[in-house]
Amino acid sequence: MSLLSWSSLLAQSVEFAQAAAVLPRDEHGDRWRAASAPIIALNALIHALSELGSLSDTQRAVGLDQASILIRRHASELHGIWRTGPVPDEVALLIEDARAALSAWTDGGQEWRLESERATFEHPGPLAVALAQRGLEADLLLPVPGVTFFRGAPVAFLGAGPSDEQDWAVEAVGGWLAGATRGLRISRRRVARARQVYRQLDFASGRIARDVVAPLDATLPAGQPLLCLALSRGEVQPIPMPPRIDPVHEAPQLVEED
Repeated sequence: MSLLSWSSLLAQSVEFAQAAAVLPRDEHGDRWRAASAPIIALNALIHALSELGSLSDTQRAVGLDQASILIRRHASELHGIWRTGPVPDEVALLIEDARAALSAWTDGGQEWRLESERATFEHPGPLAVALAQRGLEADLLLPVPGVTFFRGAPVAFLGAGPSDEQDWAVEAVGGWLAGATRGLRISRRRVARARQVYRQLDFASGRIARDVVAPLDATLPAGQPLLCLALSRGEVQPIPMPPRIDPVHEAPQLVEED
């Protein structure tokens, strides 16, 4: 996170603390005053977790351990403050966001998303074999070869291995994707869980109705999956053959489900 971002967070925290200090001296005000410190701490942890990618593996592991302890502590403090009633929705959401930020490092992985208008990728088998031979022990989702992807769709996911994904593997996957087409634009972000792209067809017209993006562990939607499991815990998996004809001409509607 940039110095400007941290300065903004500090300013927001000071403003929140000042607002809490002038609340009425009643049960409602006393609770929010008591909650200001753990709320500020959880916000800081969420921002700090977004910066763990700049640390070494050792520093990152220490940071994750500390974040896990602090999130549990501050969540417990907030639940204790509202022990006689439900935690306010905004506080519950903050606790959920902090846990999700931590989960993105411990249970999630890296997701690459297409930012160009469209792209088609070659057979990913050689990349999967090379990563497995180098010792990568993680799940890896890559594009089914020959299928057209459109802007906004996930095109790869690299799950965390025993000690988080290795930087060299992230670079290898990103390089392979970028090499598919000259000038291809692809973004990368950390996510809490893997997502799949399901292509749904309008069988009456033969055209694509929509592409649905949904978490792999969610209820399975209808449609043809566009990402294949190239590695399962480091084990190379069979890759589907390219389709004989890819009938995509127009960018379909992209629907993202939670």
